Amino acid sequence: MAGMAAACGGAGAESRGDALVARLYFAGSDAVVGGGARWWKEMAAMPASGELRAVLAERMARAPRELLRRRLDAGAPDHEAIFKPLWQDWWRSESAVEIRCNAAGRWGWAMAVRLSSARGEDWSDGLRKVLGSWGMNPADECRQGQGRGWEMRGRDGSEGFRFLRAGEWCLMGWSADPASLMAPWLSAVEREGRPVQADRGIWLKLDWNWAAARSLWPSGLGKASGQASGSLWRLTVGPEKENVRARLEMNWQEAPEWSWAPWQLPTNLVREPLISFTAAQGVGSWLKECDFLKRLPWNPWPDQVFFWAQGAAPFQVFGAIPTRSTTNVVRRMAEASLSGWASNLTQRGLGKVQWVTNETILVWTGLPVLVPYACAAVDGSDRFVQFGLFASAPNTNPAPTELWSQVAGRSNQVFYSWEITGERLLQVKVLGQILRIAAPPETIPIRPDLNRPATLEQTWLDAVARFLGNTVTEITRETPTRYLLSRRGHLGLTATELVLLVNAIDDPRFPLFGYALPPASADARRR
Repeated sequence: MAGMAAACGGAGAESRGDALVARLYFAGSDAVVGGGARWWKEMAAMPASGELRAVLAERMARAPRELLRRRLDAGAPDHEAIFKPLWQDWWRSESAVEIRCNAAGRWGWAMAVRLSSARGEDWSDGLRKVLGSWGMNPADECRQGQGRGWEMRGRDGSEGFRFLRAGEWCLMGWSADPASLMAPWLSAVEREGRPVQADRGIWLKLDWNWAAARSLWPSGLGKASGQASGSLWRLTVGPEKENVRARLEMNWQEAPEWSWAPWQLPTNLVREPLISFTAAQGVGSWLKECDFLKRLPWNPWPDQVFFWAQGAAPFQVFGAIPTRSTTNVVRRMAEASLSGWASNLTQRGLGKVQWVTNETILVWTGLPVLVPYACAAVDGSDRFVQFGLFASAPNTNPAPTELWSQVAGRSNQVFYSWEITGERLLQVKVLGQILRIAAPPETIPIRPDLNRPATLEQTWLDAVARFLGNTVTEITRETPTRYLLSRRGHLGLTATELVLLVNAIDDPRFPLFGYALPPASADARRR
């Protein structure tokens, strides 16, 4: 919190009328666990969950100092002992955050947290100490509406941090005029006893304005933010019986390039025992922009792709792409691979690519356990390029017809995915570990340390897997400029997302991963 305040030095929002960049409401983990299903309480009480929370608090407590390391004196303390309990309070409590930015790129933020009187005093004392040691001017006592608190200005006085206690809430913010930034919340507290409305059945709500966010976006992500030229996206998350229900509304200023064609479903290629299935439509324009895929001989680029996994072994992951001439496509893939990749793989000790002409199959051999392949496949009147990481389980049982009914005939469906997350979790973990061992160092810079103690991936993910059942994700095109993503599952995250998230938290560089704000300008240093 104080890190964000100091980070905004020299870039404070001028008034509440500036553009909204982001607005977040969070009911707090106590409300989530207390209002969720019985198994949520069991999961939260696991020792592994306590370990996850401890690691997360430790990483977050170090983040403010790390973010500001180029702007603070070399000997400035990190105040981890102060930030850690503040982070834990925020995680458990009801809160709201707003970030705003004006046309000149000057921005500021405000946060409201529902805290007991005792914890509010600890926040006030702790933040005063942090900001004072980081070079802010001494605090001045202030009042605003029902709020009582203090304000500290930067060295040149152009921006300031204000902290107020109003009823059950602690309000704080940073900008050129923090009083203006916080005024609507204080008025709401006076009228209704709270700064923001709490929607029944909503645990988390996030509004994100892509256009306004571009002024804040790190330079390395500028291209991504420019591509996502949506006006406003809204994410809501809440409970639905035994599940978590997530809904993301994506509103675009210009209609994304997308077209629909009747689904060519690989009904005879997908076999039991299934633990996941994914179908995507209208992806050709995206595939042709992927640098890795540009070397493959697709013309035209396919608009549909399918993926599925079987539960018999961790490596049974497959895919299929409908195409007109599968034999020619696979042959051209073999020619491109043998001329471009084969020698590199051999030099790196990563096996070799073989083209089996009489079976029209391209095989990558010599890897640990995995045997990736691509081949021509026929399903009725449809032709596919089928690929996988390992041989399919010897089973003749087809996929249930209920699976195909989720996709077939729906002309507005962009994406559909189903998985048994607990079973899929083991598969994703094993594949990720093999990838980290087998892939070239420049591809995956984080290598496994075999001497490390058990990681969160080994402890928390293993413990939580037994709670996780079906997770379903759908993306539909509601209008040319409005898309809707809906997700239903026991945790609201897929197995792949859980593995990526937990490994990110387990990284000592989380949540900034080495990013720091640039040094203050020469004028600011002189001041």
